[in-house]
Amino acid sequence: MSVDPVYKVARSGARVEEMRWRDRTVIDGILGIDVCKNTLDVSISSYTKVRTKSFTNSPDGWRHLLDWLIAQKIQRVHACLESTGRYSLGIACALYEADHVVSIINPAQIRDFVRTKLGRNKTDGVDASHIREYCELFKPSPWAPPSEAHRRLGELQTIRSGIIAGLTEWKNRKNSGIVDAEAQALADATISHFTSQLGAVDKAIALTIDNDCDLQSKRDLLLSISGVGETLAGVVLAELPGPDVLRSKRRGGRLCGIEPAAASVGNVHRSSDTHLQDWQRCSSRCTIHAGPIRHAV
Repeated sequence: MSVDPVYKVARSGARVEEMRWRDRTVIDGILGIDVCKNTLDVSISSYTKVRTKSFTNSPDGWRHLLDWLIAQKIQRVHACLESTGRYSLGIACALYEADHVVSIINPAQIRDFVRTKLGRNKTDGVDASHIREYCELFKPSPWAPPSEAHRRLGELQTIRSGIIAGLTEWKNRKNSGIVDAEAQALADATISHFTSQLGAVDKAIALTIDNDCDLQSKRDLLLSISGVGETLAGVVLAELPGPDVLRSKRRGGRLCGIEPAAASVGNVHRSSDTHLQDWQRCSSRCTIHAGPIRHAV
């Protein structure tokens, strides 16, 4: 499954949380967390000391991590972890609810940061140290968890993306020249199942938006744009942060992957036709059939 839409690097409300952060007391330590399915490897620097430890990625493990911070006489940390879908959600929320500052960053940022250091080793413990060092150096913006309705909308859109992919696959398979009558009937039944599931998830998405005043008002605003329908509005609400995070149309285009990138090195220049092809190719990723938008700002 793709990265959960809940875990966009920038989410709605992050700017508000940043203002709250400025009023908080001094941070006692920097905590880097390498998240795996079953484990959390952490590296913390506090009062010039660096300590490492490993915890299980479970509610018990999250509590043990919080208790360990208290035992180390650390009241508040700036915790940093990569965007790794659902595996990161539990610990991120646990730290946030315990009044710690949490930042969730694009894994590509850590990868490129390690390259600048000519790092060769890659283990969970080493990755946690790199994440901590990145946080110490760049001080990424704090993250705030989305609302329950926004989280549900993101999960439904992820399911919808999978249904669309399955439906397209089986339609292509049916039209690939199947001759056997029984095989044709099975393909038809599968297509019918995906079609009914698509209707069910679309209904659930519409109900989720209708039951939340904030999502409903944003949906109605999107529908006022020519060419935007219910399906596209739902995708945009689930995938894109608000204007308090994007702050410009260029950042919005960059997040969607449809902003052409300049390439001019020495006497080599890419033509405008090449930029146009990039724009058209990237724009196709944002259709309702492409699933979640996976580009970071």
